[in-house]
Amino acid sequence: MKQPFHGVFSLLIFVVAVAIALTTLWRQSPWLGLLYLAITGLSAYGILFAYCCKCGVRFDNCSHVFPGRLTRLLPQREQGPYSFGDNRRGRG
Repeated sequence: MKQPFHGVFSLLIFVVAVAIALTTLWRQSPWLGLLYLAITGLSAYGILFAYCCKCGVRFDNCSHVFPGRLTRLLPQREQGPYSFGDNRRGRG
């Protein structure tokens, strides 16, 4: 059985870093905090769509666990090797 500790732990570190940045920006200006939150959310969606949706093991063997499950909610993409144009091309 695969141990997903490192993948989940890396996501936990990412969430903590985003929370610290959001708290810091929110103290400066709530508008900066909201802008940062929007940019982070759009970036996370882009990463999930561009990379995680093409992964062949995203449903049953994802080391990060949560992104693999979240991709079920996104539009289907053809699984296969990654290419330079994945970010620009859309549906593979």
